[in-house]
Amino acid sequence: MSTFNKNGNREIFYYMTKSLIKQVQRELNRFIKNIEPYPNKFKEKGIVMSVGGIKYFTDAWVSINMLRETGCKLPIEVWYKGNELSSECIKSFAKLNVICKDFNDHDNSFLFGYMFKPAAIIYSRFKEIIFIDADNICLSDPEELSYSNFYKETGAVFWPDFWHTPVENPIWDLMKVSFRQMKEQESGQMLINKETCWRELNLCMQLNRMNNIFYKILLGDKDTFRFAWLSLGKAFHYITKEPDSCGYFTNENNFNGMTMIQYDYDGQPFFLHRNLLKFNATKDNEICWTHFKQFHMDAKAKDYLFVPNNRHNAMDLQGDVETFSFKDKFGDLELHCQDYLQNIRNQGFYREFLFNSYFFNE
Repeated sequence: MSTFNKNGNREIFYYMTKSLIKQVQRELNRFIKNIEPYPNKFKEKGIVMSVGGIKYFTDAWVSINMLRETGCKLPIEVWYKGNELSSECIKSFAKLNVICKDFNDHDNSFLFGYMFKPAAIIYSRFKEIIFIDADNICLSDPEELSYSNFYKETGAVFWPDFWHTPVENPIWDLMKVSFRQMKEQESGQMLINKETCWRELNLCMQLNRMNNIFYKILLGDKDTFRFAWLSLGKAFHYITKEPDSCGYFTNENNFNGMTMIQYDYDGQPFFLHRNLLKFNATKDNEICWTHFKQFHMDAKAKDYLFVPNNRHNAMDLQGDVETFSFKDKFGDLELHCQDYLQNIRNQGFYREFLFNSYFFNE
């Protein structure tokens, strides 16, 4: 379990003995020595998503339609497991040049939860991966990001989260990485060249397999990428601008940030990662992107407030901050997302999928 402190540290309540650390290190060393060479079977560049169930299908439907509007023509793979997508869902994606791939056709022995993300990247037919979470809206064609030397020279581009990993976290000793004051990773968007980062990607997958340890000290899959790269001494490009928090003000004038604004190499908004309030839980014609907050460039006072509430968790930034109108910056973008949301909700197969999803979840 993690707690998020206002100073930006993510604290954990899990102690690892020295003997346990040594045991895990030995297991990781054995794994690293046995990583197979890069198999020269992957081709092309493409977008990969991990999508399953009514929640993420709904998000992906909005996200992919908006992605195509940016002019992005890259092929897209959507990964799911078993009955997480209906045949009608798969047919609807096909109209958007999306191929749906079932994890069960590759490996159904252990995959669950956060592990789907690195597995989708490894199993994908693409050599160069632009991974985008299903609840992530691209503001421009993400292929543009792959033309940069930042990506070409390292083979990996990662984005920061709000939080830091404090020196007391055992991950530093466990992975034999010197402590550094850097933001944790937010894996809602990543660029990875599998040919140049094959060892790191496989180590990342192994950290997710060992989730009984690593999910107790990290936050799901997110930092398993960063620490796999750091542990093997592999360079990656880290976006320097930290995310902003986008959301709305309540009637009590409290700010409920529910989307991370992530930036490109030049500090321009590129992704709206709607991670705390999914589209499937959004009401018809509900507007939730009304304002966004960001710290001043030379901010000295920075408070990060992660606030659980009944409907959805919220993220607020306080201190030396500025608050901006979403509409002034992004226009009617959310209304456009709502058009796609209403479109899919009006489809007969979607209503049946929704009913069956809740029926089987009971």
